[in-house]
Amino acid sequence: MDLPKPVFTPTSEGELPLLGKEPQHEASEGPKEEERWVWRLKQQLQKKHAELEELRRRLARLEREWQEALRAKGKAEMEASRLRKAHGALEEELTRLRERWEKAQAQLNLLLPLQEENRALREEVVCLGEKVASLQEEARRGEAWARVQAFQGALPAPFPLEVFSRVLFLDYGVLGTTPEERLLALVEGYRALLAGHDHPALQHTNRDLIQGEPEGIALVGLERLLLDLANSPLPRWLRTHAWLLEARLRGEGLHSPREEG
Repeated sequence: MDLPKPVFTPTSEGELPLLGKEPQHEASEGPKEEERWVWRLKQQLQKKHAELEELRRRLARLEREWQEALRAKGKAEMEASRLRKAHGALEEELTRLRERWEKAQAQLNLLLPLQEENRALREEVVCLGEKVASLQEEARRGEAWARVQAFQGALPAPFPLEVFSRVLFLDYGVLGTTPEERLLALVEGYRALLAGHDHPALQHTNRDLIQGEPEGIALVGLERLLLDLANSPLPRWLRTHAWLLEARLRGEGLHSPREEG
């Protein structure tokens, strides 16, 4: 910083004083002026120092903000790069899906006639199934009428055909090859008839021709049944104590709708 210039004061003779020589009255006031001048310099120096510190703080804050901006910029660039990659992947996936949809649409266009043909075939299958069921029903009825004809041949006197649609005819002789098989089949078949269930013994009847409960039951081969009973130990067992006791313990047994009437 420049030093203060000396004060030049004209003399009484109008001449300039020599350098380094000042009037006597100026010499007495010089130190105070220099003190004020030093004080002002000190104040200016402190002010400039404070301004310098403020500038340093502002510079540090701006550097921090700049670094944060740089980091934010880096994150933004990374996020933008990730989003660009994700967008590219989605575009590729969309392209693949569009191609798959176009292929599926083309296949669907080819399958539509086949679907119509398949529907027609299903209808034909249903119709054929109904025809097969009808034929099977006719076959069962045919077999039943064949059994009716067999019954007519086995009976001593012919019955009118309408009787076979109301009365159940059972051929006892075909229920088994031994008396035990025939007797068991007869009893078990009769139990199934009362319960409304099916049984192999009922296949040798005209049950398919009867709607609802039969009005009566006719047994073909009654003498064979009597011979089986006569040759069996059943008559002797009927007299045993165990048979009578179990019969009493069983209480009420089965009931026939024909006997109830």
